[in-house]
Amino acid sequence: YHTLIERADSLYETKQYLNAGLTFSAAFQAFGGLGFANHRYNAACSWALAGNADSAFYNLQRIVDRAKYADYQQITSELDLIAIHQDPRWPTLLLQVKQNKDQKENGSNKPLFHLLDSMQTVDQKWRNSMTKFRNGQLQDDTLSEETILRNILQTDSLNYLFLKKIFDQYGFPNYDIVGENGSNSFWLLVQHQDRHPSFQDSVLIKMKIEVDAKKASSGNYAYLVDRVKVNKGQEQVYGTQMELNPAQTSYVPKPVIDPKKLNERRFSVGLGSIESYIEQMNTRYFGALKKAENGGK
Repeated sequence: YHTLIERADSLYETKQYLNAGLTFSAAFQAFGGLGFANHRYNAACSWALAGNADSAFYNLQRIVDRAKYADYQQITSELDLIAIHQDPRWPTLLLQVKQNKDQKENGSNKPLFHLLDSMQTVDQKWRNSMTKFRNGQLQDDTLSEETILRNILQTDSLNYLFLKKIFDQYGFPNYDIVGENGSNSFWLLVQHQDRHPSFQDSVLIKMKIEVDAKKASSGNYAYLVDRVKVNKGQEQVYGTQMELNPAQTSYVPKPVIDPKKLNERRFSVGLGSIESYIEQMNTRYFGALKKAENGGK
């Protein structure tokens, strides 16, 4: 399969479109009629440029139906598919891609997605205000730290009531239910429920099921694992929860298990290195940092 795919890609790059399409077809046949979505997409481009609209649509329809292809921006701007834009099947195909995109982003339960989105908007409004205040960047001089903190606490309290009801009804809202964005919103809001550690722990158990099914973010799961560990007074696993070092010149991870293998564990869930994470934290929350003796942070 892969040998034929490499040959087809080479023919495609050298503009031998008919031979490329035929070679892609041979690869799929050798693979029992199956094919990776990106290979099907390239095959469709080859056939479109070769003037064979039927084969182009066949390959596109396969990835739209089976792989739930959802890259609306890519397919609408793809120059190699211009030849089939006038085909009556094109608008229908685009509509299906758009529906896949909406499903991926918003999930099947749009009212729940919009509720979570609005809850996150308020949550981030006040937390971003606190970050700006502590960094000396807040333009609104009518907001005090006390006012911002009070709004954060009130928002978290109200959100807890909604989050508990959502969790009782749906478990952890996965990509199918509220899309990637909605699922991420639910996780973020739970992450901030430190006054309800048992609730966070319950969510963590259900979230693991969705992560294993590829329907929730493994990186987000790592953050919640650490949050629960820290709230229980235990060592964290992925080093996501930070504190200032004794000199207050940099953020460092709160205690972690087996520090030598920390990056290995982070990489396994899709997180970057701890070094880059520390740099991000220092850049974002610089207001709490003191100058080092050498003049740097």
